[in-house]
Amino acid sequence: MGLIKQGIGMGLALGILVSCATTTDDPSQETSLWGAMVNTTTGKYDERTKRLEDELEQSKLEREQAEKERQRLKAEKQ
Repeated sequence: MGLIKQGIGMGLALGILVSCATTTDDPSQETSLWGAMVNTTTGKYDERTKRLEDELEQSKLEREQAEKERQRLKAEKQ
């Protein structure tokens, strides 16, 4: 009986270690409940959201600058 309990304990520990090693900060890619809980409690999802918002803001600024440049070149051409 003790050997069975030890085997179950080792299996659970191994499962937890594997799920920790394979967690991702992308909720659409997260397949384990454990990984989702880890990312939620550690703030990984919040960090990813902030990073993506920053990237979006940078892209908007670059697009505005490109549009201004396009309009300037168009005005010079005329």
